[in-house]
Amino acid sequence: MRVIEFKSKKGGVGKSAAAREIATMMASAGANVVLIDASEQANDDSLENQDRPFTATLKECVIDGIPLRDAARQVRKGLWLIAGTRDHEDVNDHIRKERYPNIFHDMIEELRVSQTPAPSFDQRFGWWQQERLSFSVFALEPTTDEEFTLPPAQIDYVLIDTDASTQDDLTFVIWDAIDGILIPFELTELDWQSYHQLRQDLAKRYRRRPDQQPPILGIIPNKVLHTRDNPTPMTYLKTIFRDVEEQVFRPVHWSKIFGECLNLRLASLEHPLASTDRSIRELAAITLELMGYTGDLSGLRICDKCAEQVALAVQEQQERAS
Repeated sequence: MRVIEFKSKKGGVGKSAAAREIATMMASAGANVVLIDASEQANDDSLENQDRPFTATLKECVIDGIPLRDAARQVRKGLWLIAGTRDHEDVNDHIRKERYPNIFHDMIEELRVSQTPAPSFDQRFGWWQQERLSFSVFALEPTTDEEFTLPPAQIDYVLIDTDASTQDDLTFVIWDAIDGILIPFELTELDWQSYHQLRQDLAKRYRRRPDQQPPILGIIPNKVLHTRDNPTPMTYLKTIFRDVEEQVFRPVHWSKIFGECLNLRLASLEHPLASTDRSIRELAAITLELMGYTGDLSGLRICDKCAEQVALAVQEQQERAS
């Protein structure tokens, strides 16, 4: 069971959208996923579009001790959601008053020990060894009312959707429970600054125990737009591929579909144009890579304009090294 946080110090970069979409794509490919909504916006319950109630949110899990397994609701087959709360100050107050810095770590461990071991992906998925996959491998299915309340028995991933704060108690206890951080990155100066500030905040938090600092697993260039009169996005695309220490995933282009799906309470895979939308396919390719699949998604390659900047970044790296 791998625990991954979606984090950025800048709002509006698509943290929640990336967490929701990658969670649903993992589930649609056959993985078992729990998505924890730890964002103050608490809008991941948009994935529950049948108006079925959540009996507990993250607030009740932290304050009242409700196990994460009991709070989880299967909103799509293979995808369980722990609903968020907007009462973050109550949650932070509780963590401070209880002086329980390991609370979230222990909640995750309680969830982990409740699970039975799952076979590896190469044993479970007939397509795992194929060199190239069709988009049809992603098959997202609804759940019945009975399945909605059925707790998870085998979990491959816990994904945590968080907000921009790096100074509150909830952030600190989450950091002590995760295996790593994914950073959605809009290609702007503010995102570049927030990336460095996040790294600094992590180093400051763990300066006395650096071996416990959660790693940054990668950066997802997000909401990429190509406009003739705005070279900034391509400048920062080259910059992150050239200068950051962590893995940089393929760029994900802007698409109006993500906004439409949020309003319609759908996952992007349920949109009629899902199979032909570049951005959805790009996120699907990143999802497969996160799962450890080493092949390619059929019919998808990095766009020419983005590929040009990546090539320039590699060239400049080589020139620096020589």
